[in-house]
Amino acid sequence: FHNFRHASDVVLTVACLIRTVEADHPDVFTDHVMSCSLLIAALAHDTEHPGVMNPYLVAVNHPIALALGESPKAVLENHHAKVALALLDRPELNFLSDMSSLDRSHFVELIRTHVLSTDVTTTMGAARKFHAPRTSYEEVERIEQKARRASDAGELTWKPPAADVMCLIIKAADISNP
Repeated sequence: FHNFRHASDVVLTVACLIRTVEADHPDVFTDHVMSCSLLIAALAHDTEHPGVMNPYLVAVNHPIALALGESPKAVLENHHAKVALALLDRPELNFLSDMSSLDRSHFVELIRTHVLSTDVTTTMGAARKFHAPRTSYEEVERIEQKARRASDAGELTWKPPAADVMCLIIKAADISNP
């Protein structure tokens, strides 16, 4: 399951979802660094996955879990991020070397955040940020019409935070692919 096919499926799904979001909401991603970091994270999100879950690694005192100290959380995701960022430091793979140190730090932090967001224990919390209470069809229609009028009048200013959108994109891509 956690193999190159899964990684490539996740990358392609992330790319499609980025294009969809950009087409519908061009102001969500403010620069190419955001979408590029998401694609790199998608490729690396399961790097060196041992094929077992976080609780097992903690229970057997696996070196990956022990590396995180006394209260390991997101054991595998932290490991995946660490390995991915170590690979990006290799001279033959380091396409970040021409970036300013500030841009590089931002890019690296985005990758780390995206990879950590693939932890399945955080999925429901992330989904709740966008969850609306169930309403009737008529109520949904009324809200959509009001939003359409506000948008047409240039009054609709709310947009989902890019970090939340990126988190949901990589989560959706990860769990939707074999």
